[in-house]
Amino acid sequence: MLIQKIGIIAIITLFSIFVYLNIVITTSNNVLINYYEDVLYNLASSFDYKLTYDFLETPTKSSPVFKDIRSYLSEFSDNLGIDDVYLSTINLIDNKEVLLVHGSNVNFKIGDTIDSKFGLEAYNSKQMISGNVKDNNSNYYSFYSPILNEAGNVLALVAFNITENTFIKLTLGKFIKTVCILLLLNVFLTIFYIYIATLGLWKILKPIYIIKNEVLNISNKILAVNKNISFSTHEFNVIQKLFVKSISLINNFILSLIIYLEYIKFSISKVKISSLEMVNKIKSTITYISKVSKSNENVNKEVFNLKNKMQIFSDDINLITSEIKNILESNITAINICQNNNEFLNEFLIEISILIKKFKTEQTECRNLTILSNKINDILENILTITNETKLLSLNASIVAISAGEHGKSFGVIAKEVGELSQNIIKSTGYIQQTLVKISNTINLLNKESIEIFESFKKHSEKSKIFSSNLSEIYNSIKNITIVLKDISFSSEKLNNKNEIILENVTFLSSNSSSNLNSIKQIENLITKVNDNALTFRKSFEDLDDNINQIKFELNQFKL
Repeated sequence: MLIQKIGIIAIITLFSIFVYLNIVITTSNNVLINYYEDVLYNLASSFDYKLTYDFLETPTKSSPVFKDIRSYLSEFSDNLGIDDVYLSTINLIDNKEVLLVHGSNVNFKIGDTIDSKFGLEAYNSKQMISGNVKDNNSNYYSFYSPILNEAGNVLALVAFNITENTFIKLTLGKFIKTVCILLLLNVFLTIFYIYIATLGLWKILKPIYIIKNEVLNISNKILAVNKNISFSTHEFNVIQKLFVKSISLINNFILSLIIYLEYIKFSISKVKISSLEMVNKIKSTITYISKVSKSNENVNKEVFNLKNKMQIFSDDINLITSEIKNILESNITAINICQNNNEFLNEFLIEISILIKKFKTEQTECRNLTILSNKINDILENILTITNETKLLSLNASIVAISAGEHGKSFGVIAKEVGELSQNIIKSTGYIQQTLVKISNTINLLNKESIEIFESFKKHSEKSKIFSSNLSEIYNSIKNITIVLKDISFSSEKLNNKNEIILENVTFLSSNSSSNLNSIKQIENLITKVNDNALTFRKSFEDLDDNINQIKFELNQFKL
């Protein structure tokens, strides 16, 4: 019965060790990867990007910033015990990773090409990248994290590599440490149990062994005298003393055994109470872990919802940014149109000014022509007066010629010719006067039309000036709007970059929450199994208590 109990306890212990080791083996790699990711994230966050920017301006070993960055990386390398810690960047011409500063190896030079699997991916995605790298020569774990400036742009990459042997040693160290603790605990419990069992059996078997030897001696003596049952008084006294001594020893042993069993029973009672307390604590721990697990699930859901909302918000910002860029392009086109129209209007105003000047000149000429026409009319009136007087003179000459008779014929002819000439002059003068009246009327009409055109051009000039002024105001307003939109676009880009950083952090938090949730679930399963083992252990103690009570009853019967 006792061996069966020992076997059950050993099986339960081995099963618990197996379950625990299985959990340790399956989670150790993930725990170490998450640990080194957190370490690298803290390193990238604490990095002074201004120093990095200054160093990128002049990436040489003579730069004072180079020594600061290298000492910082070297200190980080020494603290973690990692040899391969370095700062790098991506050559955007050929998309190759080049070395900037190496934290431990001085043989590497600035600008050396790094054959990396995750460098370009971390640079483009602006996120931490890690994973196992296998090639023909080596097998290692690589960790990359970008260093971002205030605008969210990547300045450089900070990275380190851990060989698989180092990684296995770290994992194996924790594993061996845990196994050794469990084995030592198991060996200690086994030795303690064997010691208690051996000590109890020896106290029980020692009197029986003595009685057995004495009985064998008596039997040999009885056989030696051929079944003659006559003993000497001395021998009988010796046997009697021996039996009395044996009975006394057995009696003392039974008393000590009863006292020892009472002590064991008391210890078992204490163990029962402790086991009950342990079971209650385990149950409360399971309840608490369940609550924490549910809380983590809710947090994980909220983080996931927040991630989706931030992704939608990021898409909206990108859409607004693209619309602002389209508006900026439209504003630039409108500005160009306003500039061109303003130039055209200025040219038009200049031409109108020239035309107005010409119209003013023509008005002056028209006035001069009117004055000349009036002067011509005056001259024609004088000519007409002279002609009338000549006509009267001709008439008088004709009268004188007629009165002169034969001698006045030639003078009469001349008088006739002079009369005809004056008549023709009168006719020509009337025609000229009519023509001058038409010319004067035409000039007056042209002058009136030119005045109307001048007034119209003057009004158009004033309106064009007003339109040009309004166009200038529109141009200045569009220019100011363009500046504001550029500021909004820059702010939206900064907001988008910060939103991407927050989204990366939320994604990282979501992955860590999922990992923590899985770890909590594994711990919950482990504690549940420990609780089952504790209940089994408690049941085994109850069975042991029943067996002790049975032994006490049999000993009491034996004592009677």
